[in-house]
Amino acid sequence: RYVAHFTVEGWSSAETRAKVSALRELYRYAGVEIANAAPLALRGNPFLPLYPVAPMNGGRWLPTHGVFAPGRLKDFHAAFEAWKASHAAEMRAHEITMTRMFVPVGSSACIYEPTFYWPDSRTPAQARLAPSDYLAKVNSKPDNPNGRALVFRLRKELTELMGAHVAQHFQIGKWYPYKSKLAPEAQGLIASLKRELDPDNLLNPGALEL
Repeated sequence: RYVAHFTVEGWSSAETRAKVSALRELYRYAGVEIANAAPLALRGNPFLPLYPVAPMNGGRWLPTHGVFAPGRLKDFHAAFEAWKASHAAEMRAHEITMTRMFVPVGSSACIYEPTFYWPDSRTPAQARLAPSDYLAKVNSKPDNPNGRALVFRLRKELTELMGAHVAQHFQIGKWYPYKSKLAPEAQGLIASLKRELDPDNLLNPGALEL
């Protein structure tokens, strides 16, 4: 049901081999080692064309993420499973599916990345970024405004759920909260910088909740 990729490094080949041996000792209780074809292929060609922006079965995808302290991850996972189950019927009705990816960041944090997939029309970004010969093989789906609206509503709920479990975020931009998470003094400083540097609000309006 799950695939886990491990990367190890060390000051010497002996240290690296020792870490690989330790990993093998750990996972032999709960898993099976497979050939390392995926990392070898990626190392051989690290700059692949952007196929993933247009899923092979057509439609769109929308990733979300939260960065959690390890001690909070289990509680968030349970809350996420309950939240997802509460929306199962309407997600099924609109053919919305979800995947999850987990990425430990050393011993200090773990990225939890749920991603939405649903049938919808091709976006300009997909048409621009994915190779044209690949897109010719991908089914084009009809416009699906109702499914899209549901995905955006679910993303908002999921972001709030992550916030309730003290998640942090990369790529804050126009979606994840920034200003509202600052102390009042920091909010004042950021607002004054914005007024001084961008008085007409021309730079990325709406980003960072400014």
